[in-house]
Amino acid sequence: MGIIPVLFVVIAIVSIASNYKKAQEKRISDQKKRMETLKAVQAKDKAAEAKKQGTAAVVRETPAMQTVKRTNPSDTRLVATRVNAQEIRKAVIMSEILNKPVSLRDH
Repeated sequence: MGIIPVLFVVIAIVSIASNYKKAQEKRISDQKKRMETLKAVQAKDKAAEAKKQGTAAVVRETPAMQTVKRTNPSDTRLVATRVNAQEIRKAVIMSEILNKPVSLRDH
């Protein structure tokens, strides 16, 4: 009579282990699908940005998408922004402050 409860426990452990393995495989496959979808969306965004700027964009081929090449040399104008020296100085000072440990920062 002692063997039947042991068999039930073994069957339960085997069933839990197989369900865990199936769930783990499902999570891995879902993660791969999400990554492929994310790469496809990023590639589309990159191609759209390149089209907007008028530069050439070569998108690496993924299973969800084909290679896209776009070139429009007539719209290669870039807007030059003015650089403010005070803002650059402030940014450099802040980066130097933030690179130090908290205990060594000046207030």
